[in-house]
Amino acid sequence: MNEIEVLDVKVTPAQVVVPNLDDVVSHVDEMLVSYEATPVNAKTQKEAKAVRADLNKAIKRISDVRKDTKKKVIGNWDEIETKMMQVEKKGKAVSDNIGAQLKVLDDKAKADREETIKREIAKIASEYGVDPSQVKIDPKWLNKSANWNDTERAIRSECEVLRQFAEMRELQIKEIENHAEKLGIRPEGVGGYIGQLGTKGLDDIKANMSRDVQLAKARFAAKKAEEEAAYQQALEREKQATKVGSKLVDESTGEVVMPAEEIRHDYQYTFKGLTEKQKNYMEYTFNQWNVSFSVQEF
Repeated sequence: MNEIEVLDVKVTPAQVVVPNLDDVVSHVDEMLVSYEATPVNAKTQKEAKAVRADLNKAIKRISDVRKDTKKKVIGNWDEIETKMMQVEKKGKAVSDNIGAQLKVLDDKAKADREETIKREIAKIASEYGVDPSQVKIDPKWLNKSANWNDTERAIRSECEVLRQFAEMRELQIKEIENHAEKLGIRPEGVGGYIGQLGTKGLDDIKANMSRDVQLAKARFAAKKAEEEAAYQQALEREKQATKVGSKLVDESTGEVVMPAEEIRHDYQYTFKGLTEKQKNYMEYTFNQWNVSFSVQEF
């Protein structure tokens, strides 16, 4: 391994001196300016070709000198660099392979630690009476360097918060149910308001409940007034009709007039503390009135 880590590289810095390079650059700049300013046309075509040929030869000489000088300066560096890069590539491949295997082991160890922590969370959560799935695992708990005492304290702290939250939510649910009972909201209609606890405050929910009840009462009153008006209209039509045999007939239209039917609605009552005798009497009365009803004891 030491042979790989230590490479005894000897480098002699190269210094290239071209004494007249600046003069050549200045001369070429002046010459190029002159050539660019000279137009090429039919009269100067032959001269332009000769100038271009000379210019290309000069450019090639400069290019050849530059490339040859570069080779002398670089020396055998390309060969050495290639060999070193091959060693790097092979070493990295082996390192990556080892790393992948180590990651599998690390992931397995981390998964085992997570399962252990989940079992401990389940035990601690049962002490607090909370759902263990609500406890969020901190990634720091999965580190090999994590201290169990610190982790346990964090878990208990989170369970305590969850317990307080659950107790508060239970109180809020109870208050919603009590408010619903006062407003006359049916039990099956309370769930929607309870579901709002995650997004709205208790006071807002209760205000919504009261508003909804008022709107429902207003709609029911409007519907009841409409039904009553229709019933009175039917009574009046029945009153004005002429009896022909067993039927009532509207003289102006000749239509058969049906007797006005009394308005019927569905109601829900909750009776508390009834004796069996009272219950039986109520059921007997309802049957006498031909009222359809159902009974559920609770």
